[in-house]
Amino acid sequence: LGSLDESECFVPAGPFLVGRDAHVPEGLPAAELWVDDFIIQRFHVTYAEYQQYLQSLSDAGRETELETALPVIDAAASGTSGKSCFVVRDGRVELVEDASGTLPSPEWPIGTVNFRQAVRYAAWRSEVTGQSWRVLDEFEWEKAARGVDARIYPWGNAYTPCWSNAELSREAMSPVDVDSHPVDCSVYGVRGMGGNMSQWTSSAWDPTLTLSGYQRVPPQTPPETEGVMRVFRGGCWMLPEVFTRTSNRIGFQETDGVAHVGFRVGRTIRRP
Repeated sequence: LGSLDESECFVPAGPFLVGRDAHVPEGLPAAELWVDDFIIQRFHVTYAEYQQYLQSLSDAGRETELETALPVIDAAASGTSGKSCFVVRDGRVELVEDASGTLPSPEWPIGTVNFRQAVRYAAWRSEVTGQSWRVLDEFEWEKAARGVDARIYPWGNAYTPCWSNAELSREAMSPVDVDSHPVDCSVYGVRGMGGNMSQWTSSAWDPTLTLSGYQRVPPQTPPETEGVMRVFRGGCWMLPEVFTRTSNRIGFQETDGVAHVGFRVGRTIRRP
């Protein structure tokens, strides 16, 4: 396993209870699944971290990749012009106001990143660190959020709006810095899974998934396929309490950048 830094959380191998929440419209039926050891980032990827990624692409002269990596809210879905919150001036990547006129804090969780951009960030992080980072699948996400006791929320089974950053948590709805809301913490120490920014997973969206006889395949980076929808998980600053529940799940087109969806990455532990 080796030593972890403060930005990483270890989730041990073993079975856990999936689904089983009648209040979640698109939730999974009750099942027990095995998940291998893995490491997950304690916090969402922030605007500052994503800016470092973009700056690295700019410094390396990877202009085509840089242009593809700029997060833009999907114009058709949002009714906006698709303005990015990053601009490149004389080779320097700068954080600017988004399409709504809001200047994100560098320590906010990154939003408007589509699934493919999240996968490419993970690949870049792997290059830089020499570790195999990836976007986790939805079952890894769910275990990291709820542990093995089938808790309804990351922190337990009771809900108070101020414990996470969700629709009713604050009068002015917006993201907040990732180290806010310390109660929004799973048994493994993972923060912000019940609010602030929803997160992409690598799992393809299948609303008919039953888990009867289901066999998980080894997690891997999925290929880019047109028309595929990916599952996103977790509560966020603009969605109601049901999204805060650890078993809630929904799907978006993997090419859509959405204001309330970002990501975090994890990695498999390679045993000798």
